[in-house]
Amino acid sequence: MPVTFASSVSVARSATVLSRFGAAIIGGYLFAYGLTAAITLAGFAAGLPFFEAQTLAWLMSFLLYGAAVLWAFAEPRLPVVWLVLGGGGCAMVAACWFVSRQMV
Repeated sequence: MPVTFASSVSVARSATVLSRFGAAIIGGYLFAYGLTAAITLAGFAAGLPFFEAQTLAWLMSFLLYGAAVLWAFAEPRLPVVWLVLGGGGCAMVAACWFVSRQMV
């Protein structure tokens, strides 16, 4: 079967949609995880008992993950989605890990 312009556009479009789903699911999870760690750390540093700070962060993470997934599909620039969700999530996790090591 010959390769036509329509089929190559279809493959490119499928790859873009698949990448956007990956950014929404994986990047959104990383972002929510990083923000959960940051909220837990901030709550604990502010004087909340650890488990209360952790519960507060978990409850907020459900809203944050949903918002991140929705934003991943609303933002027209796919590299920005990956940079903000994936990169921001990794940066928050690394920063929280470093700060938590300084608190102990």
